[in-house]
Amino acid sequence: TATPYMGSLGTLFAILTAFMINTEYSAYGQAQVTVGEEVSAASELATATASLPASDTGRIQEKLTDYLDSLVSGEWQALGSNRPADSPAAATLRALQQEVYSEASRPYVPDAVASTLQDSVNRMATARRERVVIASHELPLVLFSLALIAVAGLIVNSMVVSNRGGRRYAFLATAIVLAVS
Repeated sequence: TATPYMGSLGTLFAILTAFMINTEYSAYGQAQVTVGEEVSAASELATATASLPASDTGRIQEKLTDYLDSLVSGEWQALGSNRPADSPAAATLRALQQEVYSEASRPYVPDAVASTLQDSVNRMATARRERVVIASHELPLVLFSLALIAVAGLIVNSMVVSNRGGRRYAFLATAIVLAVS
């Protein structure tokens, strides 16, 4: 009969679903850490510009604002549609890097400030690269396929049990189908 398979199929489905949830949660956690690192580096860059002359500070902070605005206006949409090349963030980050390195190379900028400026913008670039890699992550097809097969088997099995067991099992079958849908 089909009844003994209910527990096995249900357990298989639960385990596969747990693996899928864990995979996605891990990617989400990585993205949170990466975004936090990028925000920290951007904040450090903005703070480090305070010791520069006002005109230099203004140029770097303008480029930084352009980059941060490009993240909001286009980066997330481009990454969400798996087209990171379409994001304006790459170009604005490159412009920010060029401005920071240009300003840091000026003779009146103290070495410690120049180093902080360059380190901050490099950390931002590293965080963006990591974010692009994380965004390209996809759920493993094999895992997803196995979960679909398990759920299909569970649904079919519950229907067989329901048909053989009469009305008293129909509610159980309906609940299983609704729960896994």
